[in-house]
Amino acid sequence: SFTVNHELTSEDFLKLVNVLNKKPADLLANGGFAAALAADAIVGVVTKTVIYKAVTEEEIVIHKDAVGGPGGGLGEEATETVLAFLEGDADVSEEDAAKGLAAAAGDAQTVSDLVLKAAEDQQEKGDADGHEEFSSVVVGCLRKAYDLLSSDKSAKTQKGKKNLQKMLKLVEKEILDKLKAVANGASIEDAFVTDAIEEMEDELKIDGLASDYMKKRTAIDSNEKRILRFIRAKGLDKIEDTDLQERLFAGGLDMEGWRELVSKSGIQKGGPAPEGGEGGLEAMGHLAVLLHEMEHSIGGAGAVGAGIEGLDKVAVSVQKEIQGLVQKTEKKIRDLVENMQLENEAEAKGEPVPAGKKMPRKQLMELLAEIAQELCQPLAVINCSVDMIRGGSLGEVSSTQVEMLCLAAESGSKLQTLIDKLMQISGVPETRSPDASIQESLYK
Repeated sequence: SFTVNHELTSEDFLKLVNVLNKKPADLLANGGFAAALAADAIVGVVTKTVIYKAVTEEEIVIHKDAVGGPGGGLGEEATETVLAFLEGDADVSEEDAAKGLAAAAGDAQTVSDLVLKAAEDQQEKGDADGHEEFSSVVVGCLRKAYDLLSSDKSAKTQKGKKNLQKMLKLVEKEILDKLKAVANGASIEDAFVTDAIEEMEDELKIDGLASDYMKKRTAIDSNEKRILRFIRAKGLDKIEDTDLQERLFAGGLDMEGWRELVSKSGIQKGGPAPEGGEGGLEAMGHLAVLLHEMEHSIGGAGAVGAGIEGLDKVAVSVQKEIQGLVQKTEKKIRDLVENMQLENEAEAKGEPVPAGKKMPRKQLMELLAEIAQELCQPLAVINCSVDMIRGGSLGEVSSTQVEMLCLAAESGSKLQTLIDKLMQISGVPETRSPDASIQESLYK
């Protein structure tokens, strides 16, 4: 760019126009725009070269006045600003001190020199004596330097945090070596410095973990919302026709996670079971939602009566879900019994089993596992109801009643153990694993 001042004459103005009319390639060949002005001895035009380049967030850009020469050290003005800030001068701008210190962040020796120099100046002003007290002053200055560096934009990235951690290690060594040299064999409390550095490193680790967790958590939440929207759009009747479940399983999701997604979607939440009953996935998805509502509808023990009206509605929905599921399971058991009877009769007569009636062992085991899992659902309702009453959620319970309820809960637990054994016998295919989310919340 260029600026025209009052010294520009008419003659020089015409020369300037001629320079501006030259082709860029010709200007570059002759050293650029500034060189062309100088060659024509044009007075009254001041040029300025601006270089554009990509700067990553790990890099630091400072004014050249803040850098003292080609060695890359801090200039005198920047050094005085940083020292004044570390010494506690309230008149020094934190922003100016941060810029100066950031310029030296890549040189642990410079940072340690600044910290020690600030501590020495502060000790002289305070007339403090003793190496232990001096170590405390050093830690105070070091903490101020760390706060400035950690608040810089470059330290907000994972790479920036790692670089700052490395720098702290080097600064620790530099400071301890210099403290020992100053002490000249006398005892020093270097633990002050070591503990302070360790505390700063822990802060960086915690900050990094929290930042990384929140980024991943945000991404997970966002993806989960998209999946839930997809499930709601398809509905329980059509979601199994898609490849979503298989893709999630291939990515490492287990059946418990899938059940949880179906429950969170809330599709057909609390709706009556279709005529003839629903499939296992649909019914269990509905039931998981309803049981969750039943557990939280009255706000827990001590909130008696607060949600009884809502609880009645949920209980009716649970009853409908269980009724549909039981009808479905009863039909499976009847078909299984009839099938086994046909096989036994054919075997007794020495005749082959009618075509289509002989059930392969794998299919038999899968059916047993499915029936066992569906038996868990009525049991879940029983345990949930017993636990709510026993906990006093529906009103005061006498000690005798508590004993009987505990007996019922214990029997429910034993029944669950038997069902688990039955599923172990059947092999529990992965696609028909028990609803662990219900078990975890209700059986333990």
